[in-house]
Amino acid sequence: MFRPALSGGSCRTAAAMCVCVAATLLAHSSAASQSDSIATAQGCQTPTISPPAGLLCGATESTVVNGDTVTVNVYGGIPYAVPTTNNSNAGRWQPPVAPSPWNTLQVDTGFASVCPQLLPDTATNTYYIGGSEDCLYLNVWQPPSASPSSTVPVMVFIHGGTFFAGAGSLPQYDGAYLAAAGNVVVVTLNYRLGALGFLAADTLQASISPNLGMQDQQLALRWVQANIGAFGGDSSRVTLFGESAGAMSVGLHLFSIPTSAGLFRAAIMESNLMAFPYRDTTQAIANGNKFLTTLCPSAGCTAVQAGWLQGLTTSQIMLADSAYRVSGTYVLELLGSNDGLSEIIPWSPVLDGTLITGQPLAGYASGTSPKPYVFGMNLDEGVLFSYLLGDTPGIDLNSSFEYTLLLNALYPNQADTIQGWTVSTGSTSYQPYSNKNDSTAYLTPGEVGLSNLLNDALFHCGNLASADSALLANQPDSLPVFGYLFMQPPVFNHPPIAIPACVPQAGNICHTYELPYVFNTLAYADSLPGSIPATPSDYTLGQAMSAAWASFATNLGAPASGWQPYTSNGGLYVWGGSGNGTMQSGWSTARSCTGFWNTIPPIGK
Repeated sequence: MFRPALSGGSCRTAAAMCVCVAATLLAHSSAASQSDSIATAQGCQTPTISPPAGLLCGATESTVVNGDTVTVNVYGGIPYAVPTTNNSNAGRWQPPVAPSPWNTLQVDTGFASVCPQLLPDTATNTYYIGGSEDCLYLNVWQPPSASPSSTVPVMVFIHGGTFFAGAGSLPQYDGAYLAAAGNVVVVTLNYRLGALGFLAADTLQASISPNLGMQDQQLALRWVQANIGAFGGDSSRVTLFGESAGAMSVGLHLFSIPTSAGLFRAAIMESNLMAFPYRDTTQAIANGNKFLTTLCPSAGCTAVQAGWLQGLTTSQIMLADSAYRVSGTYVLELLGSNDGLSEIIPWSPVLDGTLITGQPLAGYASGTSPKPYVFGMNLDEGVLFSYLLGDTPGIDLNSSFEYTLLLNALYPNQADTIQGWTVSTGSTSYQPYSNKNDSTAYLTPGEVGLSNLLNDALFHCGNLASADSALLANQPDSLPVFGYLFMQPPVFNHPPIAIPACVPQAGNICHTYELPYVFNTLAYADSLPGSIPATPSDYTLGQAMSAAWASFATNLGAPASGWQPYTSNGGLYVWGGSGNGTMQSGWSTARSCTGFWNTIPPIGK
């Protein structure tokens, strides 16, 4: 990623989203003045910053706040870990190691590479393998008011992507507006994904500890604690926030990782699959060993030998990983498993008893501490996942046999009970979780039933049950918990590849759709193929949600006017739609939590 400084070198130009990274071991008082002139000659646009990690010189980015153009300093591609590719991939499948302070002037010509994953080709609506194992970097946006002498709140974002995709540098996570309008320091980060980040194994050829991706996140949080003061951030006022797998990660740091307790003071979880039960070590190792037995033959090995994992190319690993997840092999294995919901995500964090010591749904584990937090869900979270599962080769959700087989795999011995649950609305009764629902223009009857199930069980009821537990755990401190429901009619296509059930015309308020509002990156989302023009109300909503997130990080109180703390059986603040800005109660009953999902494991004990 980093290159030696060259005469005439420069930072990123048009987007101004890169950083010139300089380093010195000299005392800051003498180094700053000397390096300022050197950095300026290299095209850097900001004053030098001198955190313990090494001297930094960044670029600038413009954003519009309340009609005024505001300039934000950006520091991208900062290494928080030694590249795992050093010494012939010696760091591959090893815990991350913090780098020593750098001591030579270096120039970064852009954001760091994304970690290895399938990347979208929007021209063909397909994916290809891309990224680099040298990817453990973070990015910092500094508001105009911040300086080394200030104490500005800090917001650290963990990206989603089902633990096998995503990056902190994606355009929808651009932190410029949030930093400038909210007067907060914004940090985004990369962490290892897929088999490279979440494989666990214990064979004669390979012993791999689980949760490397989570260890990456934690090391980045430790970097923030040690270095963010140089950017004007207050290390005692860090709010951790994330979406989807990022929200799951936040929930783990909040509820289940005691060693993360002192690294942040508050949390925001957007669309956390809270009722997802994480695998234990035995389950994870069984899956990992099975993956390794297929990895070597797929990579052309004649025999599995000690040390062979470091000798494989990234592409060989990713091809095997992708085949495992995408070709249908994994889903077919899911149908034959007895491990329930924990198998629905191919790679995920592991309840290892060392780093992760409890299931988040069970509440605060021993050694963690209650903190103020915000949680929320979109109206139609389950649509995306149901469509993708229904589109998998070898799966026919309209087949009663296969649908029942899938439900029994997710909820062992509960398929008949789940499909038989009946909801009455006036004179009409129907079974929302069966595959006998009415089809839509975008979902088959089986996909409608599975969407309702995943929406209610994993997202809505799981988060409400967790919040109910947190309310009890917070006593007598009464630390606030705030819940929201996102209901803005869709205008954006599901990024980055078109999902028919999540195009604006489908009307579903899908997973991820709140993100352009939180970061107020509506212009980017509006440019995606298939999107329709955002309305003035969309832009107003984006400003309001971004302000609410920053307000909570700053004050820990009500994020927005009229937003009351969560109460049992509902107590959610509505974002968007006809209910924008109002509190809604009774949501637990509306989503079949009360009386049904609260009796079905893992929510029901």
